[in-house]
Amino acid sequence: MIRSRYDKKKMVEACCALDLAKLRAWGSIVAGESHRGTCRWARGGNPSGEIGYLADLTDPDHAELRLTYRHGEESVDYAVRIESTTPNYGGSRWWFRCPLIIGGVACRRRCRVLYRRDRYFGCRTCHDLSYRSTQQWNQRVADLARNPAGIQAMLDGNPGVREILLAIKARGKLLEQVRDFLDQGS
Repeated sequence: MIRSRYDKKKMVEACCALDLAKLRAWGSIVAGESHRGTCRWARGGNPSGEIGYLADLTDPDHAELRLTYRHGEESVDYAVRIESTTPNYGGSRWWFRCPLIIGGVACRRRCRVLYRRDRYFGCRTCHDLSYRSTQQWNQRVADLARNPAGIQAMLDGNPGVREILLAIKARGKLLEQVRDFLDQGS
């Protein structure tokens, strides 16, 4: 999908999120066991969603979380595959496998959180979601991007600014125009 520069993606904060870490903290995700429960969401003190789930981890090779809920008048019931990995420091880490099919291809991306946008839960990528922080406008960065001479004036007046801008550049936080300007000065 092509977006204009002023279009914004829907944000994860506006969706119901199903987080495996929270399910594990509640005691619902335990290897070799099966647990049933309900998740409820609220926005502004008003109920915004509810799902029932059955976490069946009795067979580690076929672990799943069965979700049941209503979408409008329709009953929705499907399973989401769960798997675990062993980090280098020990223990286990649980993951969802995204159940969505996009363009005829199953996603199966490994993720800790699934988001419900419209009818089904899926990963952030399949639902084309972003975080609120990535959509916040920073006027200072925009002004610098439009005014390379202002960047040069800052660099000339304060040598510490150059190190700060180079550090930000290394993390990929500045606009492409600012990166180009710093590359020319290096």
